[in-house]
Amino acid sequence: MQTAKRVIILVMFFHILALWGCARPGLYSRHMRIRIEGMERGFAPGTIVRTKDCQAITFEELLEDLKTVQIVYVGERHANQAHHEIQLKLIQALFEIDPNLMVGMEMFDRSYQAHLDEWSSGSLDEKGFLRKVAWNKNWNFDIRLYRPIINFVRDKHIKLVALNVPHQIIRKIVKVGLEGLSSKELNQVAKEIYLSDKAHINYVRKFFKYHTGRIKDFSLFYEAQCVWDDSMAETIVRFLGSSRMVVLAGRGHVDHKFGIPDRVSRRLSLPYRTIIPVDEGETVLQSQADYIWTTRRL
Repeated sequence: MQTAKRVIILVMFFHILALWGCARPGLYSRHMRIRIEGMERGFAPGTIVRTKDCQAITFEELLEDLKTVQIVYVGERHANQAHHEIQLKLIQALFEIDPNLMVGMEMFDRSYQAHLDEWSSGSLDEKGFLRKVAWNKNWNFDIRLYRPIINFVRDKHIKLVALNVPHQIIRKIVKVGLEGLSSKELNQVAKEIYLSDKAHINYVRKFFKYHTGRIKDFSLFYEAQCVWDDSMAETIVRFLGSSRMVVLAGRGHVDHKFGIPDRVSRRLSLPYRTIIPVDEGETVLQSQADYIWTTRRL
């Protein structure tokens, strides 16, 4: 049991690092504002920033742009309640615009899709739902962080899509690579895995060098990350059709569009936007997202 827990921690270590990837010690402002690299001006918590021109905009202006796209990716730091409040606000607003809205979540793997359908239909209570999706085993973040989102989904009968791959498969790839997967396991991951994006490789390598655990092989580490991202991208394409989807995932899967967004675009060329909540005191790059929504650090 202890060995299994250590392996889980090792695999999730990159994810934790990726969520903090844009935070840079020494760049905190006196007033804890969020800064975009190269700009003197900082942005106070609660500001929505359009990164293409570094302008603060209103929520209504943001929605006007989001109306024009089919996929909206919203990053998060999993334990930050403010990030989930932003996600809920966006889902509520986009549902008012489009009642056929779907919500895709990294927090559930594909094998639980039938139970997500039960939840959206209203046929499961929370206790039964969490048991069926093995929440504490598979995700294990406080359900109170996600409860307002999943309750809104159920109340409005919104299609909820499980994006992720079973965690045991990702753990196995870290140890033995894709070549070590069984045919049954291969059927549970994306058919096409893109491993040659040099910018993404360099991005991942930055964090791998700080890794102090037992994962020593960067190529397997990177392969696991790409399987993770490509499989979620494949799931989005499979379900999307002509509908609109809000995708909720950790910042490491959304920042710079390397993870899920670019990999969806390789499969299906559709307009999309990325939004990342950024905590006070951080300095970020314009390229990290289409929109930055500044928040207080909790």
